[in-house]
Amino acid sequence: MGYAVSWLAFDGADHGTVLRRIGVSETSEPGRIGEAKFLGGVLPTGWFLIAARGCDHALIGKDTLAIVSQDRDVVACSIEEHVMYCSCALWRDGNRQWLLQHRGDKSLSDLEVSGNAPPNLAALRADADATQAREKDKALTVDWYFELVADLAKGMTGFRHDEETAKVSHATLRQLSLEKDGLLSQVTRPWWKLW
Repeated sequence: MGYAVSWLAFDGADHGTVLRRIGVSETSEPGRIGEAKFLGGVLPTGWFLIAARGCDHALIGKDTLAIVSQDRDVVACSIEEHVMYCSCALWRDGNRQWLLQHRGDKSLSDLEVSGNAPPNLAALRADADATQAREKDKALTVDWYFELVADLAKGMTGFRHDEETAKVSHATLRQLSLEKDGLLSQVTRPWWKLW
C-alpha cells in the first residue's frame, strides 16, 4: 500500500477566511491522511494544512489555488506512491511561481522544473544525484528524487504526508466539511451530477 494524497498549506494566521473562500468548515472529527476525504489543521509551523484523498485532486487545481493564494503563499503537493510520483508547487498572488514534478515510473532521476525554481534546488538535486549513485548497485534503492520533492515541501511548511510527529498526527488533524455551494464542492462535483 502507498499514499495517494493531495495537500496544500498556507500561513494559518487567518485560516478561517481562506476556508470560507473555498467553502470548507472545520469539524471535531479526527481523520487520517489518505483515508479521510478532506482534513486539516494548524501545523506547528503556523501553516494551515488541507489534505484530500487522491493524487492530483481538485483541491490543488488552478481554480482553488488561485483563490487561496490571493494574498498569501501557498504550497501545494500531490503524491502517488504506487508509481513514485510527487509534485510540489508554490503559488503567490493567484499565480504559480514554480512547479517541481518527479515521475519515478519514468526514471529515478526524472525532475521536471517549471517557473522560477527554489534557490536551494541545485544543492538538493546534487545531493539526490550523489545519494542515488551510491545506491545504484543495491537490489532495492530509495527513489531520492521523490524524497527531494517531498522534503522540499516539508522544509517550507513543516508537513510531510508520511510522517507523524508529536504535534502532527492523525489525532491532531480534523475532518473538513464541504459547503454545498462552496468552490471546493463545485470543483469536486462529478460532471454528471447536477445537484
